Amino acid sequence: MLKVTEIVISSTFVAGITPSSAGGEFLRVHSLNRNRIPTGRATAIVVGERLLDAIFIFSSLPFAFYIFGDVLSDYKFDAVFLTANLLVFVIFVLVIYGVWKPQKMKHITRRISGKLAPFFGKKTDTAISHLMEQIDREIDHFHDSVRIFFSEGKKGLLWGIFYTFIFWTLEFTLLVLVLMGLSNTPSILTAFAAQVLLAIIMIIPATPGASGVAELGAASIFSVFVDSSVLGITVLAWRALTYHMNLFIGGIISLKMIKDADLISKINGDCLTRNSE
Repeated sequence: MLKVTEIVISSTFVAGITPSSAGGEFLRVHSLNRNRIPTGRATAIVVGERLLDAIFIFSSLPFAFYIFGDVLSDYKFDAVFLTANLLVFVIFVLVIYGVWKPQKMKHITRRISGKLAPFFGKKTDTAISHLMEQIDREIDHFHDSVRIFFSEGKKGLLWGIFYTFIFWTLEFTLLVLVLMGLSNTPSILTAFAAQVLLAIIMIIPATPGASGVAELGAASIFSVFVDSSVLGITVLAWRALTYHMNLFIGGIISLKMIKDADLISKINGDCLTRNSE
């Protein structure tokens, strides 16, 4: 349990410094793989986690639209929102297709590698063949892991749904606490609905941790129910709690994991060897 917690917290740091928070998922897969979990199975775990998040957020959208439908009827907001939804939908369809038709996914990856192989020369044929065998094996691991989720792993899936609900509830409660601290008591439902919309908008940005877009989006949406006199400090405090604190704590845990992996001592040893030469 402690190791899993370290992996999750450290991945929030990487997610915060990579475009669209994509690096966090790759780090989780890599960290799980280093703990003797096959890459395909680790990918299924991480994808399952993200699917639970997506199900929660998108199931909350009707409620958010009911609260903000009339207020945010702006064509720019609609364009951004529809783009985010389309992106998530495409990813969701690809994942479902990969689970439903694993052999088709293998065929697609082989065709892609066949198209790319001539660009790398004939000497790489053996390496590409070995890579494709590994990819096929990981696709099988992914498919088997998803099947387990919906068979003997149903209990774990239910616990996952429960903890996903708890996580997002606590995450959304931070804004309410910030506003209460500023003596600007909000409607809890309105604050929750605003953050559901923000969660969708923040999927798109190619900036690290959605920096810039998150602040502008928050200022626009929060202005509906937050007094202008405290809007700026509200956005800064909310962002500090939901983003910068993740960077700080995640960075500390990441350094600990690097130290545990003896990477620092290995680097120092290599440097000393080179200097002595």
